[in-house]
Amino acid sequence: MSEEPNAGLVVNTPVAKPAPRRRLMLRRVFLLGGFWSGIFLGIVGLFGAPLDFMWPRKLSAFGGPYIVPASEIPPAGGDPVRFPVGRFYLANLEAGQEGSPGGVLALYQKCTHLGCTVPWRPDFEFNNTKGWYRCPCHGSTYTREGGIIVAGLPNLSNPPAGATGPLPLATVYTFHLNFGHDREWANALNKITQALKKANWGGAFEWYVLVNGAEHPTYYLVLPRTNWAGFAPPPKPFPVVLEEAVGRTEAESVMRTLDKALHCERSELIRLRPDLSYTPPPPAR
Repeated sequence: MSEEPNAGLVVNTPVAKPAPRRRLMLRRVFLLGGFWSGIFLGIVGLFGAPLDFMWPRKLSAFGGPYIVPASEIPPAGGDPVRFPVGRFYLANLEAGQEGSPGGVLALYQKCTHLGCTVPWRPDFEFNNTKGWYRCPCHGSTYTREGGIIVAGLPNLSNPPAGATGPLPLATVYTFHLNFGHDREWANALNKITQALKKANWGGAFEWYVLVNGAEHPTYYLVLPRTNWAGFAPPPKPFPVVLEEAVGRTEAESVMRTLDKALHCERSELIRLRPDLSYTPPPPAR
């Protein structure tokens, strides 16, 4: 038995159409475009920055005149007032305050170290004085009039006896500390000072702490000398004197504390230039 094909069956086969030709960029057009684009960018780079610098702008509060009402001027001797729009503080100093003739003073709010905004800290106490500009970034400290502070540490020092001014020579040791180790370092220095006094060590030394500037907490040890003979080594080295005063265990503990707190150090020899210096006369009694 066979089947005959269906004569009514129709098959529609789609006819393929060629895709439209894409217009390709000629190499000549590409090279010319790159050439003129480079020329244009070079001109912009050459003249853009000077034109931007010289183009007149309308000054805002910062960099232009800023009017402060009389009611907002702080009283003489009072806390400075910050003006955020103008980015400055206004301080009103009394005559003789911090050695100034007194008057109104405007201070830029940025730290001279890395440009952090410095707040006024009326509660911050340093050197038996309350009220300082205290940078939150690296601890830079400024007076009411914007003065930079490097403070001496008389309780940790043994200044030269009978000296009425700076000695002609000195060795300066600079110690940069790791962050968070200020207290341990100061406690260790206090133990060393007490040990040297107990041992009646006659060498003169002065400690200072930098309260403005450096990226790390910084201390300075100054060893003043009258002449070159003063640089002769002492009869007993410092570690021996420390061990005899507090014992080996305590001495090793103190030295480990110093090593742990210390980031880096350096030493320098300085000589006084009296011809370039001015030492004020002692106050009359």
